[in-house]
Amino acid sequence: MAHRLPRAEFVGVDLEPEPVERGRTAAHEFGLRNLRLEAMDLLDIDSLFGTFDYVIAYGVYSWTPANVSDKVLAIMAELLSPNGIGFIS
Repeated sequence: MAHRLPRAEFVGVDLEPEPVERGRTAAHEFGLRNLRLEAMDLLDIDSLFGTFDYVIAYGVYSWTPANVSDKVLAIMAELLSPNGIGFIS
């Protein structure tokens, strides 16, 4: 998506640092300057993270404790732009 939409900005979050570093390396190799990858806990995301037109939660909502699932919904409620779309898989 970041390659196909170079004027858009993308942010990815994963709890594990190793896949994030691999992703950062790949993004650098492909020259993707519109992709930011963060190794962090979803529970630490707040309004300072920014607003988004789309929030996609893949493989998180149903496989995590209730407090994380609740946080996914809170992120969507707080960080989606007025016409933003949230997608939970």
